[in-house]
Amino acid sequence: MTRALPDGDSQVPSGIGNTAAGPDEPAISVHGLTKRFGSRTAFSDVSFEVARGEVFGFLGPNGAGKTTMVRTLGTLLTPTAGSATVAGLALRPDNGARIRGRIAIMPESAGLYQRLSVNENLAYFAGLYEVPDPGRRIAQALASVGLTDRAKDLCGTLSKGLRQRVSLARALLSDPQVLFLDEPTSGLDPAAAHEVHQLLDALRSRGVTIFLTTHRLDEAERLCDRVAILSTTLRVIGRPADLRDRLFAKTLRVVTRLPLDRPDVV
Repeated sequence: MTRALPDGDSQVPSGIGNTAAGPDEPAISVHGLTKRFGSRTAFSDVSFEVARGEVFGFLGPNGAGKTTMVRTLGTLLTPTAGSATVAGLALRPDNGARIRGRIAIMPESAGLYQRLSVNENLAYFAGLYEVPDPGRRIAQALASVGLTDRAKDLCGTLSKGLRQRVSLARALLSDPQVLFLDEPTSGLDPAAAHEVHQLLDALRSRGVTIFLTTHRLDEAERLCDRVAILSTTLRVIGRPADLRDRLFAKTLRVVTRLPLDRPDVV
């Protein structure tokens, strides 16, 4: 039976989330970054910084360039223009392998082998990533997402929420300094999304820098220290509550046909 994740109970072992660079150096620094696919621009002239240990959100509608930004910073795509540093390394082709050794990406789709067990999936990816001491890392990752007792279950038998937790465990195998999460609760029911939120809270407490994309303002407000609103270009950056008040607050003017004795109660 899957162990529940009670509020405030950090499930992440102390070995996960260690950082090597100095605390004053940003985890991510982006300057004028642009990515084009032929005549189509995914994002243009984007600049921002993410502090170490920060949970930073990219908020925007589908097609705004959020996933392309994750793939670019994760070295899966080459930027068209601009510069960036990720986990202390310049975003250049010759640094790609070193950057990938310091980060992890959890895509929107879990991307697991359905006919393999949870443990077999993690063992496969640990070998692919050349993770040292894979047995210990797998045990830590499973404990961190509350799936130790589901290690022998076939991934094809798991709910989508549990598969997302396995995908997060896979991302934690490499003990990343920076964790990229692309729509981590997409398609999950409220209970499963709440469990993912708890896991991210635990990672934050361990000092893992988290860069997540979402199209939900409520999720950004629940998880993120700061949020950038992206729609091809960077529109604004700030604390989620401040952005909500500035950008989404509405003032309604009520007109009555007759005078009111108590207009203050309308």
